[in-house]
Amino acid sequence: MDAVTYALVSQAISMLPNQQHWFSRANMPTARENLAAASLSGDRVLAVGGRVSVTRLNVVECYDHNTNIWTSRANMPTARSNLSAAPLSGDRVLAMGGTTTGSDYLTTVERYDHNTNTWTSRASMPAGRFSLAAAPLSGDRVLAVGGAQPSGGTPSNTVARYDDATNTWTSRANMLAARSNFSAAPLSGDRVLAVGGTGLTTVERYDHNTNTWTSRASLIGSLSSPVAAPLSGDRVLVTGNGRPQRYEDASNTWTFRNDMLTPRSNSSAASLSGDRVLVIGGTTSSTERYDDSDPNLLALLRTIQSWAATRP
Repeated sequence: MDAVTYALVSQAISMLPNQQHWFSRANMPTARENLAAASLSGDRVLAVGGRVSVTRLNVVECYDHNTNIWTSRANMPTARSNLSAAPLSGDRVLAMGGTTTGSDYLTTVERYDHNTNTWTSRASMPAGRFSLAAAPLSGDRVLAVGGAQPSGGTPSNTVARYDDATNTWTSRANMLAARSNFSAAPLSGDRVLAVGGTGLTTVERYDHNTNTWTSRASLIGSLSSPVAAPLSGDRVLVTGNGRPQRYEDASNTWTFRNDMLTPRSNSSAASLSGDRVLVIGGTTSSTERYDDSDPNLLALLRTIQSWAATRP
C-alpha cells in the first residue's frame, strides 16, 4: 500500500461536504406550510407565518445552525400564509403580501428587527397578492414579483421594488410570464432569477440596472411549488415537489441534484454559509440541510484511494 497517498486522499475525502447532499436537522417547533424564510447573520434562519390546514399563523421561529436549535421569536402582527420574505441589513427581514383566509390578497408589509425582536408596519405594496416571490437587491431594496392577484387569483406578471430607506414602492418592468406559486433568488450585480410557477417550467432573469427581463434555460423536470436559494458563483438551488435542481447562470444550465430526505411541497428555504441551504416546512415539521458538492471530485478521489491501496 502507498500509505502516504492513501492517507492524504482519505483526509481530502473527509474534508469534502457529505456527498449525500442532505442532512436531517432539528424539527421546527411548529409544523406548517406556505411559510416564508429569510437568512440572518451567524447561520441563522427566520421562519415566518404559514398555515396549518385553513388556520393562518403569525408564528415566528429562529433556527441557529451552529447549535441546531429553534427559538420562538415575537409573533408577526398579521397572521398569514403564502407570503414572501427577504433579508435587509442589520438582521432585519421584510415580510410582504400573503393571505389571511385563502381568498383575500394582502398588501400588508411588516419589518422584523432581530436585534430588538420587534415588528414594525411599513408602506403597503401597490397591489394585494399572495403566492408571490421576493429577492433582495443592494441598498436595502427588495424586488417583489408576480403572485396571485384579486382578479380570481390569476397569476400576475407585475413587479414592484421596495426601498427601505425611503419606505416607498416603485413599479418596475413586468415579468415576461405571469407567475404564482414560484420562487426567486438573487444573483450578483442586482439581478434576480424567477423560477417556475403553477404549470410553468420557464425561467427568466431580471437586471435591475437596465430594468429588463431575459429568458433563461427552463427547468429540466417538473418541479411544482419551487423554492429557490442562492449558492456561490451565481448558482441557485431549487427544490420543491420534485427532484431538486441546481442552476448555473454562467453556463445557463440546470443539473439534477440528489432527492431530499423528505418529499415536501409548499416549503421554504434560506441560504447558510458554505454553499448550504436549509429547507423547512411543507406539511411537516422536519428540517433538512443541503450541502453543495461535486460528486465527480469524490469519484476521482475514491479511484486514487483504491489505486493507492493496491500499490506496494
